[in-house]
Amino acid sequence: MRAIKIRTATADATERVREITGIDGRLGKWGPAKPLGEYTGMPEFVQPKSAEHCLFEFETDETSESLSEMLDQKITDKTKSVWFPKLNRSLGDWAWIDDSGLRPRCPIFVLSKGRPQCITARALSRMGADFKIVVEPAEVGDYSAWGSHVITGDFDTTTQSSIPVRNYIDDIAGCDRYWLIDDNIEDFNILNRNQKYVCRTPVIFRAAEDFFGRFDNLGMAGLNYYSFAKKTEAVPPYYLNTRVYSCTLMHKNVNGVRIDGKLWRGRYNEDTDLSLRVLKAGYSTMILNTFLAGKMTTQRASGGNTDSVYADGDNRLAFAESLRDQHPDVAKVVKKFGRWHHSVDYSPFKCNNLHSSPTSPTVELVDYGLRLDPSARRTK
Repeated sequence: MRAIKIRTATADATERVREITGIDGRLGKWGPAKPLGEYTGMPEFVQPKSAEHCLFEFETDETSESLSEMLDQKITDKTKSVWFPKLNRSLGDWAWIDDSGLRPRCPIFVLSKGRPQCITARALSRMGADFKIVVEPAEVGDYSAWGSHVITGDFDTTTQSSIPVRNYIDDIAGCDRYWLIDDNIEDFNILNRNQKYVCRTPVIFRAAEDFFGRFDNLGMAGLNYYSFAKKTEAVPPYYLNTRVYSCTLMHKNVNGVRIDGKLWRGRYNEDTDLSLRVLKAGYSTMILNTFLAGKMTTQRASGGNTDSVYADGDNRLAFAESLRDQHPDVAKVVKKFGRWHHSVDYSPFKCNNLHSSPTSPTVELVDYGLRLDPSARRTK
């Protein structure tokens, strides 16, 4: 006897599975979209909870070969769950482009080490974005394929961390706000109507800048990870007062955050540490769920921090303890999935409310010209 879950997307498919299995399933729970909050005059965001039409929990003595024939798809002895009919997960060549001609106002810096292919730079190039890759002096030659996109500076390269380079970028940015992006972002996407199509325009950075610029107490903001905003869930357009990782619109003029004149410190958890210091200074933080950064899983690619910071040999205990030592009031060390992690309580900052900027323009619908194109994903 084995158990297999069968999900359906339509009433017709549900009736067919009832005929095949001889059992009734459990109807899925759908739900409304979350309130948009301040997210007005921005690109459309319609994101209700989206569940399967019906879920069947089928117990059977049928062989895998017989089940494959019954369900018209490959079933193995290890198969635990399927969609009927077989789900086509391909998004084809559809991608978001724009007709507005609007481009980011803020410069984009990609922090890279030991990854000459620079995954993020490839993604930004496909979008037609302008950017700079900041590398250590000894690696400039390795990144020669990127030409004038590559810059370097006189910063400490002995720390085996990204902190000196981050502070160098902050020093040279030349403007109050700038994008700081890790070098392992495979693509950028737009979440809307329960789907995450890839983006082939940098106008999303401009839209994010415009939205973030409406608030004068937003100390740090960015894009959420692709994997953290589920297309089946009724996620809101943004989250407030949490950590901002990997794709961040930095704000240089934050009071009470710098230590000895620098934004970044330590060796580990630099994004979380800075997010907490920004929140403790009374600012808000924000991550958007409308626009997403498809970051590669930590330690999946060599280079970057994988070969130095994360290679500590203690299941990341020092990594977790460092944040607890920096913020013992809100951080603790826990063990999950066979290794050590930090766990942060962000509830003390729930009252860090957004303040509308008196200098921001009146909120009105801006035409960013975003549209889905059926072939833009493969268009260079």
